[in-house]
Amino acid sequence: MGIEIDQEVFDERDYLRFAERLGECLCVLAQLLERRGFGVGPVTIGAELELFLIDGAGRPLPRNEAVRSAAADPRVTIELNQFNLELNASPTPLPGRPFSALGGELNLLLDHVATAHRHSAHPDAGRPGSWHDVRCAAVPGAECRPAASAPRPVPRPDCGR
Repeated sequence: MGIEIDQEVFDERDYLRFAERLGECLCVLAQLLERRGFGVGPVTIGAELELFLIDGAGRPLPRNEAVRSAAADPRVTIELNQFNLELNASPTPLPGRPFSALGGELNLLLDHVATAHRHSAHPDAGRPGSWHDVRCAAVPGAECRPAASAPRPVPRPDCGR
């Protein structure tokens, strides 16, 4: 995360390197899952939502510290750059209606962050009409293209077992 990828076409070496690194990560995950006590307790799920602060022209707005400070909520955290925030929903029991609960909490957090954004206002802060507008907005000039090549299957890693 946080690195610029400047190519769209990948060769066999790129796919092999990706498979090796993914395999390493999966082995670490397997070790975690095998730890005594992991997964004990009620089954819960969670969710996070990445936010990008932008000005009125759709450019990155480096104000995440001010907005997080104004929000004063531990579920609002700083992300990679000065214009990123992350909203973290509380763990929710899987039985019942967990997705409704997570969606409701994230919507409340969005409203809370919108208020914090207005209270930490800066001349370049931009003025979205509503958070619905923000959620549905497209950045002018953004270019979306499909991947140049289809994903390839990744072989199962050998974690030394």
